[in-house]
Amino acid sequence: MPSRSLSITILGAGPAGLRIASRLLRRRDLELDLTIVEKHHSPGGIAASFQEEGIWLDYGSHRLHPATPRDILDDIEELIAPSLLKRKRNGRIRLQGRYLKFPLQPLDCLLRLPPSFIAGILQDILKKPFRPAKTAESFADLLLQGLGPTICRNFYFPYARKLWGCPPDEIDMEQARKRVSGSSISKIIHKMSAFLPGFRKPNTGIFYYPEQGIGQISAALAEEVIAQGGKILYNTELTAIQTNKAAVSSISMKTENGTTRELESSFIFSTIPISRTVSLLSLAETDPATVAAKTLHSRSMIFFYLLMNCDQWQPVDAHYFPEKEYLFSRISEGKNYNGTTSPAGKTIICCEIPCMENDALWRADDEQLKTRVLEDLQKAGIPAGNLLRVFSRRKTNVYPVYRIGYPKQLKIIEERLSRTEGLVSLGRQGLFTHDNIHHSMMMADRAARCLTEKGEWDRKLWEQYCEEFAGYVVED
Repeated sequence: MPSRSLSITILGAGPAGLRIASRLLRRRDLELDLTIVEKHHSPGGIAASFQEEGIWLDYGSHRLHPATPRDILDDIEELIAPSLLKRKRNGRIRLQGRYLKFPLQPLDCLLRLPPSFIAGILQDILKKPFRPAKTAESFADLLLQGLGPTICRNFYFPYARKLWGCPPDEIDMEQARKRVSGSSISKIIHKMSAFLPGFRKPNTGIFYYPEQGIGQISAALAEEVIAQGGKILYNTELTAIQTNKAAVSSISMKTENGTTRELESSFIFSTIPISRTVSLLSLAETDPATVAAKTLHSRSMIFFYLLMNCDQWQPVDAHYFPEKEYLFSRISEGKNYNGTTSPAGKTIICCEIPCMENDALWRADDEQLKTRVLEDLQKAGIPAGNLLRVFSRRKTNVYPVYRIGYPKQLKIIEERLSRTEGLVSLGRQGLFTHDNIHHSMMMADRAARCLTEKGEWDRKLWEQYCEEFAGYVVED
């Protein structure tokens, strides 16, 4: 029998928040009163989906990577069966004014890349042993050492400026470790070799995807949480986390109709941005955690959708644009992810436009964005001549920006939060980390294990798991 009743509040109804709720509610050794608080009207966060013109759309390009652990895939299949599809990837990247298959493939690169670019890479490889050793301090340092100038200056550096909005030499080298799986020539060759005959692994070049968009996973998890007795409060704004003798006691919140209320909490699992969690503690402006939280920044994203008068715009699922002359960083076509052919005569593409909240791009209206996007599509050789209309969605806190020195500031915040008993920050936003959906769900699974049958938090085990999380690298 459960030893004590626990009131648990989870902040955020994204994949991490929903997954930990599901894991905890499945346990029979705990008696729980569990509530998820979500500021939006539906679950999923950045991994939500919505319908437009009968077409399921995501906020940009999302997919389940084949590296997703089998137990998580099995759970998802059970939740949305038979809707989890196994699809073949068909991406491409624009580099040196040409389109290459993405992920990169050896023969394709040899045939399509300019000879001068390949010669530059070979020259960098030959010069590497003679380059003076230097302690890497930045994204630029680490990648120059591993890849050489040709790839960095023509690909990674302009892409870094576009995605994260700052020069590569001002970005912490951890950004390269988390986001660049091919951070050396040898790693790139190893990844590309998976496409060669005799080296190909069973799941190379595939992904998993729900029929109703990536958000179908979060929607199904939300249904499971409710079915197991949990509660989800949508359209609810958090205003404060209350503490009593350095332990959480309740949260304050404002509902959609403006009503304020308190919710008693024995444990709070926060999957919202870690800087927001700090602000909810109402610490002094001079508190080191408050000061540190103000130094952490994230890139926002405009998702600019174009409704096209055709069955399919391109056969490609995702196009990547690292080159600086293009406003967008990636374009995806929703119907190519789930392979649907309906509705006939219509398709929608999504252009991802990185920006900062409230900058000039963020404030631009759809007509202004339309002009720039159409010009860039024309320049890229993929015009949208059969365009019917455009619309946009905006999301904040999409990509953490790792400026040099951020680990010290993040550690100050984490140490301060750890002193508040019953408060745990996790997930992509809660740990200020780059990850895939399966990484966030794995974090939630680990967190659920750390709550003992006595209703106590196993801090030592959680610290071990956090070391594991630090090793996660985003899968392309």
